[in-house]
This record gives sequence, C-alpha cells and structure tokens, in this order.
Amino acid sequence: MILDAGCGNRAMWQEKNNPDIVFIDIEKNLSNKPILFASNTALPFVSETFDTVFFDPPFKWNCDDHPFFSFPNVQMRNAMYPDIKDNRKVTGYYGIERYKTRTELVSYIYRAEKELRRVLKTDGILWVRWCNMTSMTENHLLGIFNDWRKCLTHEVNSSKQTTSDIGSFWFMLMKKPLQYNQPELFSSVPQREVCIQ
Repeated sequence: MILDAGCGNRAMWQEKNNPDIVFIDIEKNLSNKPILFASNTALPFVSETFDTVFFDPPFKWNCDDHPFFSFPNVQMRNAMYPDIKDNRKVTGYYGIERYKTRTELVSYIYRAEKELRRVLKTDGILWVRWCNMTSMTENHLLGIFNDWRKCLTHEVNSSKQTTSDIGSFWFMLMKKPLQYNQPELFSSVPQREVCIQ
C-alpha cells in the first residue's frame, strides 16, 4: 500500500486513480480531490500501515514572488491572472502560500516526518521531494530527517536548471537503524562426517 502524503492535484502521477495509492491532502479546493482530507501531521492510520510513502512538502515560504503556484485549481488562478496562457486543465499545486516564515515551514516538515515514520512499515521506503532553493537547500531539509538513512538521491529535470543553486531532487529514505541481525552464512555450516572404507 502506498501513501501520497500531500497529493495536491496528483500532478506527478500518470494514473490518477490507482486503487493501491491513498491520496491525502488538507486543501479543499483542489481540482483532483484527495481520497481523504487529512493532515500529514496527524494521520488517521494505525502505525506501520504503508510500504511506501511519498512526501512532497512545500519548498518555500511566503510565496509573494511565486504567486502562480499558490492556486489549487485553474478557476482560481485564471480569476487572479486572466492573462496567463496555460493549456493545462489541472494546475500543479504546491501549497507554498501556507507558511509565512521559514520557522513555520520547518516546524511543519518536522511534525509530518514524525507521523510518516509512524505509519511506514519498518522496512518501508519514504520518498521525499525537494526543490533546492538558496534560502533552504536539500542539506537543510535532510537535517530534519535524522532518524532515516539516505539510500538514494535522484535529481529531476537537471537539464532545465539554469543555475547550480536550484534543482529538484527525490530522496529515498529508510528508517534507521534496521532492526535485524545479519545471518552468519558460513560459521554454522554443519561438518559432514567423512566415511573411509
């Protein structure tokens, strides 16, 4: 079972109605409604429910310089910006208008991280997306995820980036420490008796 913890308009998913994915969000005005209206800082699931969790938090606070990304649906965006020519029927919604300060955003991510850890299975995988901004780099973000092991970093759309300080990344994280013991493969092999005739 997969959890998209803050699905927005499901813009990253090719299959928008996959029955194996639980889409949640707190935004009520989305073009593509979530399956469940819920905050990822207080999830309504029992512990260790999901095999995989996707978390794409807002990557900026106080979006005055990015107003185009602050609208959960096309009608709201077009009412505010009628001159924008965009043929997409569904906007990508990022929620960056919700947090007015860096402290508010970091506090939100910290609280969400604790809940995502709770609902993820012990051997589950957390995928976290971050758009690296000069104001808060991916290293600052990963500092919040102290109880996780970073297993993979994947940079997205690197060919479209115009400067080295802006990039979009997916991080694959696992809970640490892993709660298992590596089996001894050779030390306990029983000795065969050799029979000489």
